[in-house]
Amino acid sequence: MKEWFEENEKNSEWKRGTDKKGLTVDCKQSSRGNNMLRACKTMPFTPWQIYLTICEGKLRPVYDTMIEKTEYTSKLATNTYTSYQKTKKMFILSSRDLMVVLYMHKHKDSDNISIIAFGDPSIESVRPVTSACVRATVFLGGFYLEKVGQSQTKVTLIQEIDLAGSVPKMAYSSTNDMQAEQLNKLVDVVAKHSSGK
Repeated sequence: MKEWFEENEKNSEWKRGTDKKGLTVDCKQSSRGNNMLRACKTMPFTPWQIYLTICEGKLRPVYDTMIEKTEYTSKLATNTYTSYQKTKKMFILSSRDLMVVLYMHKHKDSDNISIIAFGDPSIESVRPVTSACVRATVFLGGFYLEKVGQSQTKVTLIQEIDLAGSVPKMAYSSTNDMQAEQLNKLVDVVAKHSSGK
């Protein structure tokens, strides 16, 4: 996963969307034709502090305003889980839901941590598709938490998702910005979670 993040970091196909408040947002089309998002922000915490906050499923809707609910549905192996997520209805987009495998990995040669999410057809039956949501697919995504100084971590969010259904191009621009904004909101959530509040 580290190599995947590094490869995407150097890729010249990214187009800069926004760059404000220390948050950069880039997007591109994947080789599969799907929308891809990359967002980066440096935060005043250790990778471990950020990791512990992200792993608290109940906190996800607090910093990711697109998410209505997220829950771990089963443990597959050490640091490997299945997770169900449901988004809110946004603008002209109906609610989406998705099943992913989540894998958390601390790199041996550093304090850096990867949190990886990907879809797997074998787990779709854990939460069958219903008429209430459109089932989206995560091809690959997640967070890379890179220590860049004492209590300073560069957080990179990259994701490739097929939202399925009919999605106007203008909607992708809005969802990219909203997904990236979670990094700004995550700062306050990590601060509170780390202090035990």
